[in-house]
Amino acid sequence: MKVLRVMFIPVEPLSFKWFGSFTWMITGPETRASSEPLPLPSTIIGALINSLAIKEKRVKVIKGVMEPHMLYESLISLLNNLLGGAYSAFVVRGPYIKFKDGSYALHLYPGRLILIEPGNSRLKIIEPKGLIIKGTALKHLERTVVPHLLYSLTLMDYIKLDNKIVEGIAVEILCNGGECRISKEEGIIELPTVRFGGEGRITRIIVEVAKEVLPLHVSNHGYVYVASPILLNDESICRDNDIDNKNEEIAKFIEIIHINRRCRLEIPSKKEVEELVKSLISEEYKERVEDIVKLFRVRIGLIAPGFDTIRGSLREMLPSILPGSILKLSNCERILTISKNPYNNLGWGTLVPLPIK
Repeated sequence: MKVLRVMFIPVEPLSFKWFGSFTWMITGPETRASSEPLPLPSTIIGALINSLAIKEKRVKVIKGVMEPHMLYESLISLLNNLLGGAYSAFVVRGPYIKFKDGSYALHLYPGRLILIEPGNSRLKIIEPKGLIIKGTALKHLERTVVPHLLYSLTLMDYIKLDNKIVEGIAVEILCNGGECRISKEEGIIELPTVRFGGEGRITRIIVEVAKEVLPLHVSNHGYVYVASPILLNDESICRDNDIDNKNEEIAKFIEIIHINRRCRLEIPSKKEVEELVKSLISEEYKERVEDIVKLFRVRIGLIAPGFDTIRGSLREMLPSILPGSILKLSNCERILTISKNPYNNLGWGTLVPLPIK
């Protein structure tokens, strides 16, 4: 199936600080900030909408707080103008890192990636080494150093990862839940460069119609990999460890469809995850199975789904299932491509079936 692939091509090291903006004004001998290897969906959508708006010679679209349905409506309008189409719905899936040799990598929080290579059913864990920058906070008007305020910032350098040449950070967009077509003559569309992630760093953006990388069809076992955070609400975190109740709450936020409408999202047991991981990981990890399994069990953290540029602060944080978690679907053949929840259409909660072929 042909999808719209949006590729962010870094021209310099990038910074994606998931849990808060970096500030030099935190007390202590040294402030540290590190980067995740992939951005949040809100970072991707913000950069894409701004770049599309610049191409149309509009003023910058994102000013302050835009609710998810407003972002989604803006994305539909701008993409239709770009494609010369009349699509009523778009679904963003990803992100992932695409390599020149055809392999790709998904996020394994925190700070890791899993590598998927064509023709190889085994998964390899990559731990990227960041580029560390150290400095001191400055009083810009006086051009003097602020006493006792050192900072250390880790950036992601995308020239090479695991000795593979990186093509870019990609997301896939499904049009009306299916194939996309560009009615204009150009096969690859170059969008204006924009600031991407923290520290005001720059990226190129290209858009092309290409064969999808992220599969949609679920295997018989029904396991799925969480590729981007699944946003929940506060009530979905069960204080009494009632797993059945937690399953029901999670299922409300990820909409899956099957012909009989009985599709169910479940949290697999530790034994199920262990057996799956053993069948998927490379031989080099066999002696550390117990530690590796912990990386893939369902983990929940607080994530802000965007940034309020008027207040200069993050939006309210929501509990989220973190990337790398493995969930299980029953009575399902295919992941739903269009959701009533605008967050899911904007890249949150991307599920990738396992095993990946």
